[in-house]
Amino acid sequence: MAVETHRLTSNVDEIINNVNLSVQGIPFDLVDYHVKRALVDFCRESHFWLEDIGPVRVVQASNTYDVPVSQYQRAITIHQIIATKGDDVIELQRSSDPNVQYRFWQYSDFTFEVHPHIPLIGYDLSIIAALEPGIIGPSRAIKVSQSLLDAWVDALTAGALARLQRIPGKEWTDLGQSQFNESTFKREARRARRQKSRGFSGAPDKPVRKARKFY
Repeated sequence: MAVETHRLTSNVDEIINNVNLSVQGIPFDLVDYHVKRALVDFCRESHFWLEDIGPVRVVQASNTYDVPVSQYQRAITIHQIIATKGDDVIELQRSSDPNVQYRFWQYSDFTFEVHPHIPLIGYDLSIIAALEPGIIGPSRAIKVSQSLLDAWVDALTAGALARLQRIPGKEWTDLGQSQFNESTFKREARRARRQKSRGFSGAPDKPVRKARKFY
C-alpha cells in the first residue's frame, strides 16, 4: 500500500483551545498533559500514523535490529517488511512460527528480528510501522503527525476531555460526560484503524517475489 510521509509538528494548540472552550477553568499544564496523552492513546488504538521507517540493511553479524526511529517516536507495531535487492523483492510475514520461510517478529518498541537472515544479507528492508509520539522531558516536548491532527482533531479533543472529566474532586469533574467523550474517542479510533488496515492483509506462507517500481 502507499504510505504517506508525515510532516511533523509540535503545535497542539487547536486541541488545547477546543478543550478550553468546552470546559472552563482547567490549568493549562493539566490540559497540555492530557491532550498529549490523548494523542498517544489515539495512535495506539488507531495505528493511523503509518510510515516507512527504513531502510535497514541486513548484515551478516546479526538477525536483530534496532527499530530506526527518533527519540520523539515509538514503533507500536511493525505491520510489514519488504526486503529488496535490485529487482528482487521478498515480503516477510509477521510471524513467530519457525515454519514460515521468511518472517519477522517485533519483540519490543525498539528491536525486531528477521529470519532467516543469511539469505537476506545485503537486502534493504522497507519497514512499515505504526508510530506513536514520545513525550520528552519536563516540558513534555512532542512531535506528531500533522495529518493526524488535521484528520482527527474532534476525536483527540474528545479523548482529552474524557481524561480530564474523570479526574475526581474537581469543579470540572463529570463522569457521565467523560464516558460519552471516551465512547466518541474510541469509536473514532476504531474507524481510523479500519481505514488504515484495509491496506494490509494476511501474507501467504511462501515469500512473494516480484519486480517492483519505486518512484
